[in-house]
Parts: sequence; C-alpha cells; structure tokens
Amino acid sequence: MTTIAWDGTTLAADRAAWSGNKKYRVRKVHKVRATDGSQYLVAFAGDGHYAQALLTWMQGGQHPGDYPNDDNVTIAVVVDERRRVWQLDSKALRYGRVLERIHSSGGGHEFAIGALEAGATAEQAIRIAIKRSDMAGLGVDSVRF
Repeated sequence: MTTIAWDGTTLAADRAAWSGNKKYRVRKVHKVRATDGSQYLVAFAGDGHYAQALLTWMQGGQHPGDYPNDDNVTIAVVVDERRRVWQLDSKALRYGRVLERIHSSGGGHEFAIGALEAGATAEQAIRIAIKRSDMAGLGVDSVRF
C-alpha cells in the first residue's frame, strides 16, 4: 500500500511498507540521474524488492525482469525534467502519459487527489492520506528538481 502525490513541483510518498500486519519504514521517492545525464523524479509502489531493481535499471543497470505478480498495475510515477508525468505499468514497463497538472496514485490516492484539488502541497496531501486511510503511514518523503 502506497500513496503518491505530485503537485506540479514536488513528488511525495508515504514511508510505510507492509509485511503481513507489520509496518516498516522505506523510501519510495528518488531523484534519478540517467546515463545520458538527464534527471527525473520517481516514486515507487508495489513489491519493494522489484522497486529496488527498477531503480537500479533506471540508473543504467540491468533490466529488472518480469514483475512478480500478474496484475497490470502502476508500479512507478515518473516526472521528467519538463515536469511531464508518466505512469510506468508492470506488464511490459510501458510508460503512459498523465495529462493533468497534479496527480496521485496508489492506495490512498482518493484522499491525496482531493487534498491536491483543494490546494494542498504534495507533502500535505500525503499527510492527509496517512491521517484518513490505512493505505499510507510512517511519514512523508519528497523530491523536487
């Protein structure tokens, strides 16, 4: 369970990962420098081990292989230097463009998008999702250009 929010400037996500009924702290947002020198922001959802493999791949490492389950889900939200938002799917690591200025994804996205629409920052939107849902927890991390 993850909540991700983009307010047009900042990409934020909660810090909680779950193993059964246990929550533990992780970092889901990163600023990445590609091998061509370009930078982008990324926030991961889903399997944490696969997210780490994706991060390595995005930094020029080995392809992560197939996603560990059969569901076609968004596994990353990626923001490029032009502040265009993309969702990366789990089936074939395909990028789909998001045409909105703000965006949220993940389990608590309904709370986050409502907060963003009302004028909250990405960090505030994640805090609201943490307060009002069980899909986020343990604080907020954020990145920006």
